[in-house]
Amino acid sequence: MPKDRSDVEGPRLPWRRFPAPVPSTPIFRTVKYEVQDGVAIITRNRPDVLNAVNFQVHCDMIAAFEEAENDERVLCAVLIGAGRYFCSGADVTGKQAKYDIDDPPRVQQIKAVLSKYDPYDANTWSDVNMYDAWINFSKPLVMAVNGPAIGEGFTTLMLGDIIYSAASAFFWTPFARFGVVPEITSSITLAQRVGPAVASEMVLFSKKKTPEDVSSSF
Repeated sequence: MPKDRSDVEGPRLPWRRFPAPVPSTPIFRTVKYEVQDGVAIITRNRPDVLNAVNFQVHCDMIAAFEEAENDERVLCAVLIGAGRYFCSGADVTGKQAKYDIDDPPRVQQIKAVLSKYDPYDANTWSDVNMYDAWINFSKPLVMAVNGPAIGEGFTTLMLGDIIYSAASAFFWTPFARFGVVPEITSSITLAQRVGPAVASEMVLFSKKKTPEDVSSSF
């Protein structure tokens, strides 16, 4: 199969921030990775905490999208959530999660870099590196919203090329309740996707929206 990029093109962000990958396997602690008919299906797999996102998810997701980026069988990727929720946002419980398997070598490499956190250098932030993996993914990225999407679980949808949603989902950006700003450029991209009126209601008033509410704003 012909390559989908030039040989002179270097690694995209965030992967060029890490050492060259060692042989690894796409079997992760918090993310499921599979390829079907040219489609990489990448699943947040923490249904017990409604797919809340932590450092482990960030590192697994970076490695999973690198796998999809470099796999010539993959023509596009679909991001979905396991269980009832697409994503309930950041895991703010502070609890140390336990896992049944070890990290594959590539995730170990990624963790070794991102564990050296510098609050003044966003290049070292694990969440920013995960967002960069989606922003710089060279193939179409489909967000398949199987259930509620809250906080960063919603704002990251704006990084997808196409968004599909189950009717049972709802969207919620509770940032104003906590006195924090919307992340991942969503103060701009949300208005671009749903219009300034709906975006303002969601961000300023923390108003929940259904897929029907959002689609009717177009």
